Amino acid sequence: MIFEDIGKFSLFLFEVLFSKFKLKHFFRDFFNYIILSTPLVIISTISVGTVLALEGYIALNPFGATSYISAGVSLSLFRELGPVMINFLLTARSVSALTGKIATLKITEKLDALEMLAINPISFLATPAVYAFILGSLLLTITGNVFGVLGSILACKYAFFLNPDVQYKYIYQVINYKDLIHGLIKSLFFSLFISTFACYFGFKSDLGSEGVSKAITKAVTYSTIFILISDYFLTNILYSLGI
Repeated sequence: MIFEDIGKFSLFLFEVLFSKFKLKHFFRDFFNYIILSTPLVIISTISVGTVLALEGYIALNPFGATSYISAGVSLSLFRELGPVMINFLLTARSVSALTGKIATLKITEKLDALEMLAINPISFLATPAVYAFILGSLLLTITGNVFGVLGSILACKYAFFLNPDVQYKYIYQVINYKDLIHGLIKSLFFSLFISTFACYFGFKSDLGSEGVSKAITKAVTYSTIFILISDYFLTNILYSLGI
C-alpha cells in the first residue's frame, strides 16, 4: 500500500514540475504564500537570533569566548536552523492555506468546472504554487539568516554590552559561501516537497468540510515529518559532497 502511495505521489510530482503555467498565476501565489509570510519570518528569526545569542553567552562567557557568539549563531542559522525553521513556518501558514484552498475548490466542484473549461487544474493551481514556494523559500531563507544574525548582534550589543565590530569580524572568519549553499539546497529540497504535499492532499481530499480538515492535517503532518527525517539524510549527503 505504501509503495502504491509513493508511486502516485511521484507521478503527481512529475506532472506538477513539467506542467506549463502562466506567470500571473505564479505571482499570485508568490504574493499569497511568500510575501504575506515575510513579516512572520522576520519576527521569528530575530527572536531566534536573540535567544541563540543568550544561550551562546551563557555557554561561552565562562571561557571568555563571547566574541564567537554571533559567529556560532550565524553558522547554526545558515546550515541548519534557517532552512528548517523557514519551511516549518511555511508549513504552518502557507501549506495549510494552499491545501485548504484546493480542497475547498474540489468539494465545491470548481475543479470540475476548470476541466470543463479546458483548464488543467494542476497547471492552474499546483505548478505555479510549487515554483512560488521554491523561489520564495530560498529568498526567505536568506532573509531569515540576515535578520537572525542581526538579532544576535543586537542582543550582544544591548543586552551583553559586547563590541559588535568584534562579532562581525568573527562572522566573516567563520562563515563561508558553502554554509550558505548548504542551507539553500536544504531549503529548496524542503520547499519542493512541502508544497507538493499541499497540492497532492488538496486534490485527493474527501468531500465535505471534514475532508478539507483531514487534507490540511495530512499535508501539515507529512510536511513536518518529512523535513525532520530528510534533514538528517540530506545533511549527510551534503557533508559527503564537501558542502
